[in-house]
Formats: sequence, structure tokens, C-alpha cells
Amino acid sequence: MPFWNTHVTNSPLTPPKLPSYTDRFKSSIDLKFSIGVVEDVIIDENDGRVREIRAALLDRGVSVTITPISKYDFVVPLISEYVLCVQRREGNWYYLDIVDNNLGRVANSKGTNNNVVDQDGNKLLGTNFTNNNLIQIVKYEGDRIIQGRFGNSIRLGSKQSGNNTEWSLDGEDGKPIIVIRNGETTTESLETDDSFIYLTSDQSLPIDTISYPEYERTDQYIGAQVVIGADRLVFYSKDENIIISSRRDVGIKTNNWNVDFTTFVDLMLDTISALESISTQLATQAQASSVITVPTPSGLSSTPVNTSQFINVNTTTTRIRSQITQIKTSLEKMKQ
Repeated sequence: MPFWNTHVTNSPLTPPKLPSYTDRFKSSIDLKFSIGVVEDVIIDENDGRVREIRAALLDRGVSVTITPISKYDFVVPLISEYVLCVQRREGNWYYLDIVDNNLGRVANSKGTNNNVVDQDGNKLLGTNFTNNNLIQIVKYEGDRIIQGRFGNSIRLGSKQSGNNTEWSLDGEDGKPIIVIRNGETTTESLETDDSFIYLTSDQSLPIDTISYPEYERTDQYIGAQVVIGADRLVFYSKDENIIISSRRDVGIKTNNWNVDFTTFVDLMLDTISALESISTQLATQAQASSVITVPTPSGLSSTPVNTSQFINVNTTTTRIRSQITQIKTSLEKMKQ
């Protein structure tokens, strides 16, 4: 018989029987779980912040104060929502998450609310909370979704040919996409969402930016792009610069203009070069006119009576030409 199958008894080397890992885990943590219904969310009258959350533990018949078990990732429950609560060793009660008892809605209230009512006596979900009665966002296979109660959401998803999303029209299946948006529909929409950011990797998006003719349109471009949209965009730098850097070109479109930055600056440079040439010719002509004489029967004429004007034109034109040359030099230094 192999030695590892030998049963040794009454030996000083035989280890004592130890509690199982599960027993030790339970003993060290000593957790108690309970389902609670939120009775009240106490609001600071000065600034509206949540000061305390009270919940009735259904299996214990007591009302306790509950706090989120995580300091960094939590949801503030509404009055009458059910929450999963936990206590360790007769200490404070914490809540892990809200129990979904109102399938399809972002406000899960179905419990009893006896604390907060409006002026007409209607029961409310909170002192300051407005229930938009929104439906939960559509879920697709493998998605990680963070959804607020007000139509705001973050989707960590992928291109899937089997669904009908705007980012699954083309590209390779399984390629990641991140969608951040404010919108009240159940699926993200470039047309109806109030504001959005799309971070694509191998997808096109059905939005026609009508950009400069040489640019590939957004609804035809399949690849990695970031699309930001809203009724108005503001890029605000508090202290430093705003930098727009492109490996190729930069296009700007308004209601009346559709401009490629490189083409625009090249046209400016050509125009300035033409003005520089014209000013040089004008200064030379004014200088020559100020000293011109012509033959007469009695000999050469004197200089023109408006010589001072010609000299003034020459001086002014020379100064303008110098300024034009400086602008031209500055533009040429910008060119890469």
C-alpha cells in the first residue's frame, strides 16, 4: 500500500481537525441578509443632499438606517423601492443594490409609501425626484450597461449583425463600441438623443455631416472614430490651450461655408503673395512718377507739381508691402 494511503492514528504528527474554510469564512464575516423597503430618504433642506436613508427590514419588523456598501459605486434608492441589505456582527446595515420589482422601468416603486406626498396627497417617490416613467434601455448579448433613472446611459457593447442598432450596419462582429448619451428612448439614436458620444472601432454611423467633398462621409466611413453630437457644442479650456491636431486635414462646416483648413490657408497665402507683388509694383511706379520729367520746346520740364503725393503713395505702399510680407512669412512658417 502506498504510504500516502496509510492511515496513521495516535501519532504526535497527526494534525488536529480544523474547521472547514466555509466555517472559518462564516465565522469571520458573520453576515446577515435581509430585504428592506425604503421608507424615507431624508433630504437636507439647505442644499438638497441626501442625509439619511431609512428602510424597513421585512423579515425583522424593524426600521434601520442603511448606507451603500461601496463608497465609490452606488445607487440612491427611492421611497418604496426594495433593497438588498446586509449586516455584519450586529453592526450597521448596508444595502448592496436595488431589487428590481418593476420589470422594464427605471423607477422600481411598487411598495408602500406613507411618508412623502404632494400638496394633493399623492404619494411620491422622493422629495425632489421627478419620475419620468422611463423604460429600461434595451440589452444585447455581452453588454455592460450603466443606466441612470433619467434617460442617461453608458453602454459598453459591440457590433453584432443580429441586432438592429445604428452601429451594427457594417464592420466586423465583436468589435467594441462605447456609447454615452442623454436620451429617453430605449435604444440609442443619433437623431433623437439630446446629446451623445460614440467611440467606435470598426463601425460606421448613419449621420451625414456633409463635410468637405474630399472627406469620406461619416455614414460611409468604417473604422475607429469619435462622434460627438448635441444641439450645441462648447469646448472650454479653463487655463491652457485647445489643440486640434490632424495627421491630414481639418474641415469646418457652417450653415453657409464648407471649408478645408489647408485649402483655405493656401488660398490666403496665394492672395497675400499677389498683394505683395502689386504693392511692390505700385511703390516702384509712385517713386518713378515723383521724379519724372518730359521734354518741352524750352527743355526738360520740372518734376510734377504733385510730386509730394507720389512720394506719399510710395511711402504708404512700401509700409503696407512690409506688413503683407510679414503676414506671408508668418503663414509660410506655419506650413508643415
